[in-house]
Amino acid sequence: MKYRACSVLILAILLAAPARSQNRKNVSERHIALLDTLTSFSQSLVENPRATGIAYVIRSSNETMAAVIDEKIQKDYDAIGLPGITYSPDGGRWAYIAKTGDKVRMVVDGVEQKAYDGIGTSPVFSPDGRRLAYVARVDSTQRVVIDGREEPAYGGIGAIGPVFSGNGKHLAYVVTDSGRSFLVIDGKKGKAYKAIVMSSLALSHDGTRVAYAALEADTLVMVIDHTPRREFQVAESVVPQFSRNGKRLAFTAYKGAMEYLVLDGKAGPLYDRVSDRTMSFSENSRRFGYLAQKGKEWLMVVDGKEEKPYAEIGMGTFSFSPDGAHHAYVAIEGGKRIAVRDGKPGKGYDAIPTGNPVFSPDSRHLYYAARLGGEWHIVSDGRESQPYLSVAPGSFAFGPAPPGKAAAVACVVETGGGVSVDVDGSLGPGYDVILTRKGGKIVFDSADTMHYLAVRGSDVLLISETLSR
Repeated sequence: MKYRACSVLILAILLAAPARSQNRKNVSERHIALLDTLTSFSQSLVENPRATGIAYVIRSSNETMAAVIDEKIQKDYDAIGLPGITYSPDGGRWAYIAKTGDKVRMVVDGVEQKAYDGIGTSPVFSPDGRRLAYVARVDSTQRVVIDGREEPAYGGIGAIGPVFSGNGKHLAYVVTDSGRSFLVIDGKKGKAYKAIVMSSLALSHDGTRVAYAALEADTLVMVIDHTPRREFQVAESVVPQFSRNGKRLAFTAYKGAMEYLVLDGKAGPLYDRVSDRTMSFSENSRRFGYLAQKGKEWLMVVDGKEEKPYAEIGMGTFSFSPDGAHHAYVAIEGGKRIAVRDGKPGKGYDAIPTGNPVFSPDSRHLYYAARLGGEWHIVSDGRESQPYLSVAPGSFAFGPAPPGKAAAVACVVETGGGVSVDVDGSLGPGYDVILTRKGGKIVFDSADTMHYLAVRGSDVLLISETLSR
C-alpha cells in the first residue's frame, strides 16, 4: 500500500502560532509539500540549500521505503540509509544510499549507481557540487568511488571518508591496511605510519598542500606536505588549519603540560591550553587569531598580541570581517555574555547563541542575537531592535547593496503572532515555522527580493517577497 508523501519533522521545531498581519507587501506563497504524522522518518528532513524545497524519507509500504524530493516520491527500496538525502552545497544535486536484498547502492540525482556489499560513508560532494565520492565495500575490502570511478581496493579506509579540497579538484583519504596507515591523494599513496589521526587531515584550498597527525615510532607528530616535523609533538585532538591562499599553516602542539601554537613553522608562547577549535585566518590570509588559557582566564591572541582576559570565551565565536580589518567574538564575564569587537567589549546579555556575532559583507557592521531577561533582540553595532520572543541562531542573511543604499539585513524572529522574517526592523507575515535549521536559509535574489521556506499548519510553503525600501 502506498502512503501519501509527507513529513512531520518540522512541526516539532516550534509550537504552532496563529498567523499575524504582515508589515510588508508583495508577498507570494506557493505550496511545495504537505506534512503528516504517519509515514515519515523524523530525522530525515533536510532543506535544499537554495531554499526552494525539502527532502525526506517515508515508509512507502509495510516493507519498503522511498525518498521524497520536492514532493516527488522516488523509487521504492527495501531500505534507505538514514538520516537520508544529502544535497550538494549549492543545492543543485542530491544523493542517498538505498538497499535491495543484500546489496546497497548510491542513488545520485535519481540515477542508480553500481551495487556493492556495503557503503561505508554518506555521499560526500565537493564544495562546488560537481563531484561526488563515497566508500564502498566488496567482500572484505574497501575502495573509494569518485564520480562513479573506483579507486584501488584496500583493507580499510578511514571512518571520516574522502575529503575534497576547497576548489573541488583534489581528494584525499586515509587507508589502514596490513597494520599500517597512509594517505592517498588523487590516487597516489603517501608514506606509511603506525597510525594516522583521521580527524586531523587538512588540505589547502587549492589542494596543493596537506597536513595531518601521524604516529611515528611512539610519538604523534605533524606531517606537513608529506614531511614529518618531529620537533612538534601534537595531541590526537589537533586540527591543523591552512590560510585561504594556502601559504600559511597553524596548529597546536604541546611541551610537557603546556601548549602552544605553531604558526608558519614558528612556535608561539606557552599557555595552559590552546584551542585549535577557536582559531582563524582572515579571508585575505594576512591576519590570524586564536584562543588560549592563562591560569583560570581565557584570552584571544590576535596577530600575536594578547587581548583582555575573561572568565570564558565562547568556543567557535571568533571571526574576522570579510576585509580582515576587524575581528569579533563572545566573552563571558560575571555571568554575562559580551560581544567583543576589535578588543572593545559591548553590553552584557544573558545569552548570545552560537553563530554570533556576524559581520556585514562590507565589513562595516556587526550583528548578533542576544537575550536579556525574557526578551530577545537583534543587536546592530550596539543598537537593540524591538524585543522578540526569540531570534533564530545562524539565520542572518544579507542582500546585495544597491548603489547609494545599505544592504538589507534579514533574520528569523518569533513574536506573539508567529515566526517571521525581520528585514531592517520590518516584519513579514507570521508562520508556524521558518526553515533555517537543516540546510534552509533566507536567500536574497536581488537587493529587493528574497525567498525562504515556511510552514503553516501542514503546508510547507515557498515564500517570495519584494521589499519596499
